[in-house]
Amino acid sequence: MAQDIEQLKELIFQDNPLRIFDLVLQLNRNLDELTSSQQRDCKVLIMQSLLAVAERKIADGDNLEDETLTMLDDYRTLSRAKFVGVCLLRLVAEPNITWITNQTWRPKVAKFLDSQFTDTLYQEWKVEPSTMSHEKLAQISQNFQEAEKQFIQTIQALTSLDRLKNHRQTLMQTLKHRIKRVLFEPFLVDGIEAQLHELYTRVSDYLDKTNSLEVLDAYETAIDQISSFTEINKAWDTIYSQILTRDLGQKLLNLVKDDIANNNAAQPATVRVKPREKKYPLHQIGHEVSLGFVVTNDGPGYAYETKLTFIADDNVDLIRDEISLGRLVPGVSQLVDIPAKVKCSCKATDLILEISWQDFDGAKAPTQYVFQVEAQKSDVDWGKLARSDPYSLEPVIDEHELVGRKETLNGLLALVEAPRIGSAIIYGQKRVGKTSIAKALHSHLCKSNYLVVYLEGGDYVNPNPKLTISSLGRKLCTKLRSFDTKIRHLAPPEFEEALSPLTDYLDAVQEIDPDCRIVFILDEFDELPLGLYSRGPLGDSFFLTLRGISSRSNIGFILVGGEKMNHIIDSQGDQLNK
Repeated sequence: MAQDIEQLKELIFQDNPLRIFDLVLQLNRNLDELTSSQQRDCKVLIMQSLLAVAERKIADGDNLEDETLTMLDDYRTLSRAKFVGVCLLRLVAEPNITWITNQTWRPKVAKFLDSQFTDTLYQEWKVEPSTMSHEKLAQISQNFQEAEKQFIQTIQALTSLDRLKNHRQTLMQTLKHRIKRVLFEPFLVDGIEAQLHELYTRVSDYLDKTNSLEVLDAYETAIDQISSFTEINKAWDTIYSQILTRDLGQKLLNLVKDDIANNNAAQPATVRVKPREKKYPLHQIGHEVSLGFVVTNDGPGYAYETKLTFIADDNVDLIRDEISLGRLVPGVSQLVDIPAKVKCSCKATDLILEISWQDFDGAKAPTQYVFQVEAQKSDVDWGKLARSDPYSLEPVIDEHELVGRKETLNGLLALVEAPRIGSAIIYGQKRVGKTSIAKALHSHLCKSNYLVVYLEGGDYVNPNPKLTISSLGRKLCTKLRSFDTKIRHLAPPEFEEALSPLTDYLDAVQEIDPDCRIVFILDEFDELPLGLYSRGPLGDSFFLTLRGISSRSNIGFILVGGEKMNHIIDSQGDQLNK
C-alpha cells in the first residue's frame, strides 16, 4: 500500500490526473488498511489531482488545501470545470472520504456542483439548488451511487453469447446517455465506444459463421480483438476500466472459448494411413517407383500442419523422406505417393511411416505405422503388358480391367448400394485412375436398377458460373429422362442463376417412380469456375442445393476431380458433408 502511494506521488506530475484521481479513490476504499499518515497522503494526492484536472499549478505543503478551496471558488473562470465537478461528485459519493463534506469543504463543493450541473444532473436527479448543502450532497451521493451501480450492472449483465446483441445495444445506449457520459466517460480509455463496437462486431462475426474454416478464422480474429481490448483497459487501470476488463473482456474470452470447444471444427482430428492396393516392380534394380498411400482424416476436427515422414529398409532408397500435407479437411482422403528407387531386388520391403499433425488446440502425438510393400511377379513382362494395355493412357470402363483399384471401387459400390445411397468425393493427382474408377462405377450401376448420369467437365463447365449452372442442370435432367420412359414427358426446367429447379424436377421424378435410385457422377468437378465455389450467394446456393439433393435416401453424388478439389473442399467442404 505504501509503495502504491509513493508511486502515485511520482505519477501525479506526469500522468493523466483523472486516472491518478481514480487510483487514489481505489486506495481510499481500503481505508482500514491505511495508516493515519497514508490517509493524509491520499488526501494530498486527491487535492493535487483536482488542481491538475483544473490545469492549475500543483501546490504542496501547508497551502495545498487553501489553493484547492480557492480553485473551487473560481468556478466561473476555471478551465475544465466540468471534469473537476465529476471528480467532486465521486468524492461526495465515497463513504470513506468524510472531509469533503465537513464544514470547510461542504459549502464550496455544493456551490461548485450547482454551477456545473443545475441544468443537467440536478434535473435528472430532482435536486433543488436551494436545498441545504448537507441535504443536497447526501441526495447527490445517493443518486451517483445508484447511477454507478446501474452502469456496473449493465457491464456485468452478459451471461451468455445468446445475449450478446442485447448486451451490445444496452451498453452502447448507456454510454451514449448524456448523464452516464458525463459521469463515467472521463475515466474510461479514449475511444471506448469504437473499441466496444469492434469487440462486439468481431464476436458477432464469429457467431454468424457456419463454414468450419470460416468459423476458425473468425474465432482467431475475435480472440485477438478481445485480448487487445482487455490489455488496453487493464493498462488504463481505473475502476471502470477494471470492470470492463474483468466483467466484459475476460467474460467474453471465456464464453467464446467455451463455445469453440463445442464446435466440431475445433475437435481433435483422427488421421489414419493405409497403403493403396498395389504391387510394385521391386525386382528391377534402379527402377523408380511411387509407393502409394491413402491418408484420411476421420474428423471430427481439422488436422493442421499434417506431415508424413518415412524410413525404408535397405531394399529401396527414398527420394524424399518427408511430405507436408498441410491442412486436412474432416471426412476427406488424400492420395500420397512416396518416390523411391529400388536398391536391391526383393519380394517385399518394409516401410516405417510416421504421421503427425496439430489439432486446433495444440500438438498431437505422432502415430507410427509399419507397412510391408509387396513386389509384382518377377516372371511377368510388365513393360510389354503396359504397351499392350492402354490403361495408363485411357480410363478403363469395365470393372474387370480395373487393376489395383478394386478396393476403391468396392468401397464406392458399398456406399451407393446401401439402403440409403451415399455420396463421395474422388480426388487426387493426375493419372492415378480417378476417371477409371468413376467409369467402372458407372458401368456397374448401369447393369443394375439405377438411373446413372455420368458427365465429364466438358459437358457442363463454362467460364461463366451462371452458364455452368444452366448447362449442368439442363444436362442432368435431359440425361435422366432419356433413361426412363416413365419420365420422358417431364420437360427440364429453366436454370438461370440457381440449381434449385433441379430439386423440384427430382420431386416430380420421385412422384412418378417412388422406387427409383439415382446416382449423378460429375467428372472433372474441380474445373468449376471460381465463382461457383467461392463463398458468396451464388456458390453457397449451388452447394446447398447439391447437399440438399444428396441428403435424400435415393440420390447420391460422386464428385471426381484433381488436385484443385482441395480448394473446393476448403471453401465449401461444410456444404458437401451430409
